[in-house]
Amino acid sequence: MRRILRKKWGLLIIGLLMMPIITLAQQKSKWGEDSATAVKNYALYRSFVQTQEYDKALPYWRYVFKNAPCARQRIYTDGEKIMEFMIKNAQDEQTKNAYIDTLLMLFDKRVECFDNEGVVLARKAYYMIKYKRATEENMLELGQTAITKGKEKTSAYLLPIYFRYAVRAYKKNLISADSLLNIYGSIQQIIAANAGDQKYSSAAVKVAEELKKSGLIQTCEDVDKLLIPRYKANPSDTLVWKLLFSVMKSLECYSSPYFTEIGEKLVDSLGDYKAAISLAKAYKKQNKCSKAIEMLLKGAEKSPDNDLKAELYLTAAQLEYKCRKNFARARDLARKAASLKPNWGEPYLLIGDLYAASSTLDCIKKQPLGSKAVFWAAIDMYQKAKSIDPSVAEEANKKIARYKEFTPTKEDIHFHLLKEGETYEIGCWMGVSTKVRVYH
Repeated sequence: MRRILRKKWGLLIIGLLMMPIITLAQQKSKWGEDSATAVKNYALYRSFVQTQEYDKALPYWRYVFKNAPCARQRIYTDGEKIMEFMIKNAQDEQTKNAYIDTLLMLFDKRVECFDNEGVVLARKAYYMIKYKRATEENMLELGQTAITKGKEKTSAYLLPIYFRYAVRAYKKNLISADSLLNIYGSIQQIIAANAGDQKYSSAAVKVAEELKKSGLIQTCEDVDKLLIPRYKANPSDTLVWKLLFSVMKSLECYSSPYFTEIGEKLVDSLGDYKAAISLAKAYKKQNKCSKAIEMLLKGAEKSPDNDLKAELYLTAAQLEYKCRKNFARARDLARKAASLKPNWGEPYLLIGDLYAASSTLDCIKKQPLGSKAVFWAAIDMYQKAKSIDPSVAEEANKKIARYKEFTPTKEDIHFHLLKEGETYEIGCWMGVSTKVRVYH
């Protein structure tokens, strides 16, 4: 037993002693054969970069880049600065072009050492355009590589650039209409994966504009001709759903049965809350309030943002009130909206409107003060709205001034043996308490 323990301790001690040697070997491999010289050159060029003496940094940087290209990512970010300076100050076109070649080569080597194609190649695209090295062919290749390798991490900056050159290629008959649509679909997939990120939302707008410029799909009839057959051939392909829905939305093809069919697939199968919002708008335009409300509630359920949830619940509440006259349901949804977005007065303005509108209901008219007392409850809500949200104060004050005229008079209160300040219960669907008061 003691021999075994001694053997284990011996192996452990040898392992610990070997650790610095292993670490040193790893450092040497990263910094090249002559690691000491590489590290020295790295320190020298960094000192010149920090003082923006890029011409002095160049020879030391060049040594590090040649002999230890994978040592640090900073080599590449510093290399951009150095090459930009050298390009700007080149004495002739031949020298300038040589520096441009080096600059563009940096990004390929950086990818080789550190991956992250989705972002790094976007930087390369920027310089290719800046220095007029971009062609339809090389930008298509670069964009496809970035998306294939980077997937949802592909830079938002690159997406509209890639599609712009794809459109140019299509117009020059370098790629087919089908290929252009496939590129559009792959871009939309990345945008959808980054829903909620403003950079990708902006990219989506630019890509949609490029699609319109292509002349490929300009009307809903074009959609029927070019895209619906793709959907029918691949009804389970989620990429086709996203492509088709995006194009139909941009062209406002809301009356097409495919718009709602595919939209509901996106909502139910993929949890796409943005599709639910778009469907709600489409159903509202078609006066299909029940379906619009259903989509608003699904969108709220699936949205990751509480403020957006609140706004969707409030919109659903407004439709319940205006389209379906379902006062109780409308109030429930308005309260839900208020709970998700503190200090927001809009839901309470709506509840006040619901109370005021209830004055025409038979169950309210049969109460002791008839329809007049509901305006006390309505004013309570308007007061609450402006007390928590100054932005609605003006609107709330207008409503208060308007409905004060309809509240019970002093004679009404005396006739029903009521006293100012005491609690008054309102039944019907409302089931709320208010205070007896006189405004006129």
